[in-house]
Amino acid sequence: MEHKLQIEFIHSKNRLLPKFLRRYSQIIQTKPFDIGLRLKNTGNVPIQGITIKNIQWRSADGKDMLSWVDNSFHFDTLNPREEKEIWADKMGTYVHGLCTISLLVISDNPEDTIQTYQIDPFTKRPSPCRDKNNWVDFFFIRSKSEYEQTLTNRLLVIYTAIGLGIAMATLYYIKIQTEPIFNTKEKNQADAQEYCRSNPTGKWPKASGGYFTCDEVFRILGAGTTSLQK
Repeated sequence: MEHKLQIEFIHSKNRLLPKFLRRYSQIIQTKPFDIGLRLKNTGNVPIQGITIKNIQWRSADGKDMLSWVDNSFHFDTLNPREEKEIWADKMGTYVHGLCTISLLVISDNPEDTIQTYQIDPFTKRPSPCRDKNNWVDFFFIRSKSEYEQTLTNRLLVIYTAIGLGIAMATLYYIKIQTEPIFNTKEKNQADAQEYCRSNPTGKWPKASGGYFTCDEVFRILGAGTTSLQK
């Protein structure tokens, strides 16, 4: 019998993180990371007994690098539509760029074969692997320098946003502090003008002591001066 098994490569800086957070995790050169697999029986019958072994990964762009997982993993039963995760190993590497990962899937029943599927990274649809009982997929390791440059750029954006926020808050504070002063000046000028219209020969008190004549009040306001203070 031929079974259908979908396998997805998973990774995380910390395997204890919730699944939705692990989706945003990236593999960074020289940074330790956990690698694992998500298995799903996409067939219509249970898979009775399979072993995952010979997990290994290497550079896909010609770099001399090969790493493997010593452990093998056995599942007694995987029911239709059932999904399980295994965390294979914790590791790190000096290599960066495109990498390939592969493994063998062996059924406990020698008469059964396993058709494996990988997840297409662009369409997110399952794609059958060429060889039965074998699985292969690709993943990407970001270079340390690229990661650090991206981090620096993000910090600059954050600092700029913080600086802009402080500047806007300062301007608002100055506005609310000075607005009553301007309002007081405007009211004082309006009061002086209204008073002198009713009392052309009258006098308007100065803030420093003494008085303005109403002729002086009209002359000052006509020149656009704001020096009238009661």
